[in-house]
Amino acid sequence: DIIGGATRNVEMAKLMSQFGSDVVVIANHPSYPFGRFKRCYRPYKRTVEDGITVYRVWTFQPGTNPATMSRMMYHFVFSFNALLLSLLLVKKNDVIISSIPPDSNVLVGHLVKKIVGCRWALDVRDLWQEAASDLGFVSERGFILNTLTRYKRKAYQSVDVFGYVNIKIKSVLQEKYGANSNMVHHPNGVDVSKYLPKEGGKDRSVIYVSNFGFSHDVDQLLRIMDEVSGFEGVDLTIIGDGERRAEVHAFMENKGIQNVHLLGLLKREEVPDNLRLAKAGLILINPHDSFDYAIPIKAIEYMACGLPVVGIAGPGTKEFFDTNACGRIFLPDQFDDLIVYLRHLDDHEEELKAMGKNGRTCAEKFFDKKKITERFWHAIIE
Repeated sequence: DIIGGATRNVEMAKLMSQFGSDVVVIANHPSYPFGRFKRCYRPYKRTVEDGITVYRVWTFQPGTNPATMSRMMYHFVFSFNALLLSLLLVKKNDVIISSIPPDSNVLVGHLVKKIVGCRWALDVRDLWQEAASDLGFVSERGFILNTLTRYKRKAYQSVDVFGYVNIKIKSVLQEKYGANSNMVHHPNGVDVSKYLPKEGGKDRSVIYVSNFGFSHDVDQLLRIMDEVSGFEGVDLTIIGDGERRAEVHAFMENKGIQNVHLLGLLKREEVPDNLRLAKAGLILINPHDSFDYAIPIKAIEYMACGLPVVGIAGPGTKEFFDTNACGRIFLPDQFDDLIVYLRHLDDHEEELKAMGKNGRTCAEKFFDKKKITERFWHAIIE
């Protein structure tokens, strides 16, 4: 699938294979963004990609703009089929890694651990349950989430190693779910040998890379597009796709937006060259508590390419960029201040260059994908 979590898992599998492990990946047939791929009805397909055995199992594939039930079917059918295949493949001396979200993958790791007796590592990339509650999709006090919370509290007692992306996720795992196993910081990362700064002039003002979903604040993006349209000498380049893609395109057409360039989806290898053309990278993180402290993959890629990060996020994310002097992050109620900063971007040329250099240093120090994966790998095999 074309999404940050899938990219993270692919890179992790490749690196663990390079470290010497025999890696087998269970994934679904390509399905996301929804409606962009031809439906596949094969029960499973086995391939070898970059020396890694990949099993793609069937799951329900929703159409464009699917209802909640279709989304749930997509996740639960995959997890069920992944569980059946895992029980056939996994041996007692193996390690099974469940990557969540979706939370249904907890069931896969938990049951395989109980039935086979292997080690279980749970890589927690995001807090979908808490995010769904924050965004108003479901009630945290409702039957479904209450049941899920009780189950996860029980299942998490069987986890041998937890990987967590940020301290917000770690605190939720420990305080809400009683997680007490080995906790390994496993943030998003970047290949610092491929994402490199560019010396010299910049052809673009601001670049934004995003999945147009719900964790990134698309409503704020639309407002910024509207504002940038009237700026003199400032442009915005957008790379990405997602469930709200049609809404973004319709907004541009209806408003007659100028100075905004939609490039759509690009191949991964094309992204670094496009990032290096910009003066700054934009992030817009949903203001709800469950998203605080998030450092999205795109922000890390900006930093690796020597771009300062500007945008809107919660206080935890802002603290990171302020402390490391690698970006200018505004809180959700400071939208007008962000607009003023973007409008006068060229007036901050020296500050932007300094933040860009600091960002590259941060990428090398905190987010080198190889070092991050190696730390997690050592924890799960020892």
